[in-house]
Amino acid sequence: MAVESFIPISESKITVEKQVKQKPSTKELTTIEKPGKINEEEVENKVKKTRKPSPKANPKIEAPKKDITLIVTEKPQAALKIASALSSTARKYSENNVPYYELERENKKIIVASAVGHLFNLTYVKGQTGWPIFNLEWIPSYENKSAFFTKNYYMLLKKLGKRAKEVLIATDYDVEGELIGWNVLRFIIGEKDAKRMKYSTLTKPELEKSYENPMKTLDWGQAFAGETRHKIDWLYGINLSRALMSAIKQTGSFKILSIGRVQGPTLKIIVDRDKEIESFKSQPYWQVFAKVKDTELKHVKDIFKKEELEDFKNIKNGLAETTEKEESYLPPHPFDLTTLQREAYAHLRISPSRTLQLAQSLYLDGIISYPRTSSQKIPKEIEPKKIISKLSKVFPETKLAIRDNPIEGEKSDPAHPSVFPTGEFKELNEEEEKLYSLIVKRFLACFSPDAKVISKRIQLISDNDKKFTKNGLTIIEKGWTNIYPTSLEEEHIPTINGQVNVDKISFEEKETQPPKRYTPASLITLLEKKNLGTKCLTSDTKIITSGKEISLKDIFDSGDYHNKDGKIEIRKINIKTISMNKNGHKIAVKKSTLISRRKKVEGEEIINLETPNSTFKATQDHIVYRYDGTIKETPIKDLKINDKILTLTTKYEEGEKLFEIHNISDKYKIKGQEIVNKFGGSKKGIMLESLPIKWSTSLSWILGYYYGDGSYSNPKYSGSHQLYFTTTEKKALKLLKANIKNIFGNEPYCYDLNGKYKVNCNSIMSEIMLKLFPNLEGKKPMHIPNEFVGDFLRGFFDADGNVHLRYEGKTKIKEMNCNAFATPRIKMTLANEELIKWISVLLKKLNIKNHINKNISKCKGKIFDCWTILISGKERVEKFAIEIGFDSYKEDILYKGLKCASPHYRTLNNAGKVYFNLYKGEFSPEEIAKINDITRYEVMSSIRHLYNFELISKRRIGNKSKQKWVYSLKNKNSKFDKHYIKLNFEKVDKDIYVVPINSISKDSYEDYLYDLSIEENYPNFLIKGNILVHNSTRSSIVDTLFDRGYLDGKSIQATPLGAKLIESLEKYSPIIIDENLTRDVEEKTEEILNSKQGWEEKEKKTVQQVERLITDISKEFKAHEREIGNQILSGVKDLREQQKEQSTIMPCPKCKIGNLQIRFSKKNMKSFIGCSRYPECTAVYPLPQGLIKKTDKVSDRGLPILISLRKGKRPWEFEFNPDWKPDPNYRKEVQQEVTKDKEKQ
Repeated sequence: MAVESFIPISESKITVEKQVKQKPSTKELTTIEKPGKINEEEVENKVKKTRKPSPKANPKIEAPKKDITLIVTEKPQAALKIASALSSTARKYSENNVPYYELERENKKIIVASAVGHLFNLTYVKGQTGWPIFNLEWIPSYENKSAFFTKNYYMLLKKLGKRAKEVLIATDYDVEGELIGWNVLRFIIGEKDAKRMKYSTLTKPELEKSYENPMKTLDWGQAFAGETRHKIDWLYGINLSRALMSAIKQTGSFKILSIGRVQGPTLKIIVDRDKEIESFKSQPYWQVFAKVKDTELKHVKDIFKKEELEDFKNIKNGLAETTEKEESYLPPHPFDLTTLQREAYAHLRISPSRTLQLAQSLYLDGIISYPRTSSQKIPKEIEPKKIISKLSKVFPETKLAIRDNPIEGEKSDPAHPSVFPTGEFKELNEEEEKLYSLIVKRFLACFSPDAKVISKRIQLISDNDKKFTKNGLTIIEKGWTNIYPTSLEEEHIPTINGQVNVDKISFEEKETQPPKRYTPASLITLLEKKNLGTKCLTSDTKIITSGKEISLKDIFDSGDYHNKDGKIEIRKINIKTISMNKNGHKIAVKKSTLISRRKKVEGEEIINLETPNSTFKATQDHIVYRYDGTIKETPIKDLKINDKILTLTTKYEEGEKLFEIHNISDKYKIKGQEIVNKFGGSKKGIMLESLPIKWSTSLSWILGYYYGDGSYSNPKYSGSHQLYFTTTEKKALKLLKANIKNIFGNEPYCYDLNGKYKVNCNSIMSEIMLKLFPNLEGKKPMHIPNEFVGDFLRGFFDADGNVHLRYEGKTKIKEMNCNAFATPRIKMTLANEELIKWISVLLKKLNIKNHINKNISKCKGKIFDCWTILISGKERVEKFAIEIGFDSYKEDILYKGLKCASPHYRTLNNAGKVYFNLYKGEFSPEEIAKINDITRYEVMSSIRHLYNFELISKRRIGNKSKQKWVYSLKNKNSKFDKHYIKLNFEKVDKDIYVVPINSISKDSYEDYLYDLSIEENYPNFLIKGNILVHNSTRSSIVDTLFDRGYLDGKSIQATPLGAKLIESLEKYSPIIIDENLTRDVEEKTEEILNSKQGWEEKEKKTVQQVERLITDISKEFKAHEREIGNQILSGVKDLREQQKEQSTIMPCPKCKIGNLQIRFSKKNMKSFIGCSRYPECTAVYPLPQGLIKKTDKVSDRGLPILISLRKGKRPWEFEFNPDWKPDPNYRKEVQQEVTKDKEKQ
């Protein structure tokens, strides 16, 4: 039986939502220095549009009056889609961060609210002990701490349900969706039945139709089938796992064990493979080849007896015949879910479970139909020709979709048609875009002509009747293969006929190989659980690391050999790059410690992607970040021209080392992966991985911010160094936390003092800063490396600078009405003359002219002198924006001024366009004008502007009669990249912009493909042009089997415990690991699903049948409980011995007899190293936090290298040295510190 028949693709609903918070408008952030006349009515209207409704404006949902129609959806995103479809004036409200929507339609007051997946779970009725147990009940999911967030959804639906005079269930139309809706209806709202909206796409026309023509009742077949499946799964899981636990207890031991209708068969698959490998005996065999007219033909059979090779040695002649046959290949049928998952894995390397998750996201976006379908039909009701017409705007392949009637498969589904695109479009992320493109192309292929080929075959019969063959293929009409990926490949072979000479007979000796162990990848494929598809970039791709552009090939070549995982070679590296959090879109500096490369697979497509600011090549399934109002991971192959992808303008560079671990003072110690105060208890320190500390963008910014608005307290006053900042701005608070974490690996302490925030660096951070920069005390001028002067000044101006725009009313430019702003001006005022003059000198280092004005200021009744730096004038302000800029909200104000519609700033905008044109090569002014649809005069103005920054070079081409100048960039500088991105492209969020795709083409690249490993929550990095691309991720599979100790290794094999468990169950209770167990469940639920009546009785009957089966299993199991327990205990002991061997790291230096082993203390829940001869030998050594494992590596001193694994942290390798001793002055210093503390008290 195929694995697919007993392992469900997914057993729970997956909610996928990504939203980008709407940033405040520039208008709200702009300070108007000299206001002109303002249209108050216009402003008020705008405010009304942007203002969020206050809680007071929310409807009184507690009111018992039945006055609304309540529509219940499965996910918040579906609620938004339905509300928007039913009314363009639907208003969004929120209660306890749960959104809902109010609208009116045909004089009906409607509220659309959602669940968030399942709001109820099954559990056993309290009071039952032992096993088997059968009494179940539904309880709210929020009673489980891990699902507590669902409580707010539950409570909102309960309140709204009291007002509902009519309820429409609009959850996904499938088994799980029906159960979710039914549980909300009966347990929360208290109704027995409701109308049902049925739809396959979240498009406006279908949702309106679904609302206007609802089903009169729930689909009771789906509802009872869903409940039945949940009950059966729960009964099997809890009882069979308790059976194992009971068996092991019979032996006087204890171990957490589990088994279920999926776990058991899966583990058996692996154990069976292990047995096959152990019993396999290799055999030699030979392949025979005959060379005729430079063409090599292969004998039709492999030879397993060596003596038979003698029959081939004297072959000299033969009769050849070449046959040709024209054949037609029909297009593939439309996607059902299973086919979609299989094809997504084959072509995109996206696993079935991930494919379902992505498809659900596309469905919620309204751009494909409902994915959970078994249909292979395209009904006329969906109007496929209209869909093809809509798709033609983006997919040129639609011109091939000329069939009147599509090719269809045999399977149908009464609930939904096949998976198809709706013709709507939305910005998608890379992975979603890949899958969407595959769905579109499959749909179009169904309407495309057959592919026609000529199959060619050479057959050679030797004089002694040995047959050799060679096959070839020539495509004469590509048909649908022009659209949809296929393995159909041409191979041209000659035509050979008649009597021929055999030029050479050759033999190739081989050996039969045992079946391979399951790797994570092959097990994922087998179980259709998770995604291990490899997504890669080409060797010439340059990534941005520490402000430099370095090719992936150079990074790989400089790395240390790590290991080889099949065909993938992995090397260790240590670089930093800019990454974006996949959930909150927070940008941070992250380390990459691994890089991998593999050879390009035959037939694998490489796509060349071009944007205004970048060109790069990657495999077609590599992910970038697409934007259509939300940020979405999208495969490159699913991108289209003019799609917008993310580019980041965050800067991060590093310079020389300043501080290393040996510089740490003796009052600090290493605790886990941190350096902390010896006397600081559990207080935070700095992360080991942050060392060495170097000059960097973050360090320079923090220094600048400190000089602008920081404070320092000497140890004589507070007992330790204290560096701290105060601010009233939340954005400044975030910047401070992020930059300090970039430097030290930990965030500072932050306090909210009634709207004023205090940010405290801890004692070790403060001490390091003062040790490195003693001039911080007193804020005296200090040395800043030239490359970090801009970062320092940006921190300074973020803290204490201002940017001003002076409104000058309405004006006209080229007959176009616009607001006129004077040049933006940058100001800073300080009462410290020495400091202000130093800042002026630093500005001049960057060629930013400025002048200082002396003023008199009054504050709290005191009059004092102050000095103001002023930067004004269009060239100077732009120079400031390029070299320094702002990280705070002030950046929006600055660029608002730079982008206003004055002639000079129109030149800035055009200069950005010209800059990115010249990014790609040489162009004449006429060519640039044509590309950008601007005049030659505007081009030359822009070129002169770029000349001022020494960015442009020119040369004369052509003969004497036809000469012209062409221009190119002589200095590509990331500062200007970022500047012109900010001027020319749409801003999504802080440092996040989007650029359009100019071209997409296939590339003939044939070299190695590379990928970086980045932290799980920040799975991306920047490449040349500041484009953000995704990295490849590999996840562990069948996590529970690994956690329970049943499986081990990269090439997965069963542990002794896993093998013994399967052995005992095969002997005493084989039904538990029988794949038919799952198949029977599916058949029973399918029967309920397809029934027209009697669902409740059928559910009851099915559950009772399962209960009887479990009862029979329990009798059989209990009769052999001790034998099963002993066999499992034997496996546990063998596993422990295996683990003991794997944890042994070196001989014990104390007793010289035992071995040092990694152990785990249940008392303090920490790992330590102890001697195997304990208690005779009491050698013990502490270890850092995390799961500690040994590696196969040793240090330069021959000491073992261990690795610490912590959830959410990068693996950390360290040397174990048993001779390490603490500082001899440690106790003395402790006593001194204690004495000081007492004196202070």
